[in-house]
Amino acid sequence: MSELEPVTIILTDRPITTQPTFQYLKFKFESQQFGKLLWFVRMEKSYEYFPIEYAKDKSFIIENMKNNPQMVYEMIDPMLKLDVDIALEYLLWTDRVDSKQVLALENTMNDTKFVANFLKSHAHLLEEDILNRLMTYYPSMRAVFDDKKHFLEIVKFEGLVEKNVLLLLELATEKVRSDRLIIEECVKYNGFSLNFANNDLKNDREMILKAVRVDGLVLRDLEKRWSTDRDIVIEAVKRNGNIIAKTPSEFRLDREIVFLALKSNSMCLEYLSGEMKNDREIVLLAVRCDKPLVSGQSCLRYASDLLKCDREVILEAVKHNPYSGGVANTWISLMFGISLSTLSIDLPHILTNIATNITSQTIKLHDDNLLTHPLLNTNLTHVFKTTK
Repeated sequence: MSELEPVTIILTDRPITTQPTFQYLKFKFESQQFGKLLWFVRMEKSYEYFPIEYAKDKSFIIENMKNNPQMVYEMIDPMLKLDVDIALEYLLWTDRVDSKQVLALENTMNDTKFVANFLKSHAHLLEEDILNRLMTYYPSMRAVFDDKKHFLEIVKFEGLVEKNVLLLLELATEKVRSDRLIIEECVKYNGFSLNFANNDLKNDREMILKAVRVDGLVLRDLEKRWSTDRDIVIEAVKRNGNIIAKTPSEFRLDREIVFLALKSNSMCLEYLSGEMKNDREIVLLAVRCDKPLVSGQSCLRYASDLLKCDREVILEAVKHNPYSGGVANTWISLMFGISLSTLSIDLPHILTNIATNITSQTIKLHDDNLLTHPLLNTNLTHVFKTTK
């Protein structure tokens, strides 16, 4: 058996455009792109036509109304133009309204129960511009925002979301906003619902506690005297630690409140006193509760200069948030006597922070193995020197 001849593979940066194979591939690619474009164009054009055989099919009409409401409405059977469901669907998807839609809904929009059911069934479309447009054509629709019973039914609907609640309360009358049951129900969705209540409810301690348990930031919108109520402050910082910045100084020295605030948001260390920032127990709790943020920040930056060089504090910070490595002057202490296995938590990320923040410094390491670690970018080795 004869030996196989060696095969030579030539790699080039650019294809040889004169070869027929390249021309075929280019033509195929261009044809594919043109075909895709043509498909999109034809799909768009298909919305301009409505099959006449479906002109009396109510479910099909409603389903396709959102694609081209004006065209669909013009093509359907004249009797269906007076149908309440079709008229409502048309109003939801277009700004162009004529007398036929107004006539079709004139009687139903006078029915408060119907309006309440409509808003519940279209909760995902509860937008300010849509509601204002509907109430422009049907002023009687505003009656639902003055009816406690039906308004309560709307806000109890499980499909409601936070922004919907605030919009509904904004449209509600003072009579509705003064109802305790309604405000309680709204506060379950959004603590800031309390801002729409009357003064009696805004200053009701039980109601305030319910609101801050949903969103601690509600405390900043209340009267100043409520920020001195310890129970209210405790519930508020449990939900959002940053609200501690709006509390009196004695609460920022209260260890129980500070602990709860740090567990909720470690970055609230920024708002504590210098005494607290120099408290080892406080700072250790903060870095243990710290989490990597998109902004690439660490609560360690707010600790005192002394604790920024504390070996245990820095180790805990790096374990829970690699961005802690970006805090100036911490790596000098970190590198003394710390094994490579400790740093392997997120070594590439940590080393990137080292290079970013101390490229102008020389770090002396007891661990020679760090320089030869496979995860270490060789471009960073000039930064380090080992201690012999």
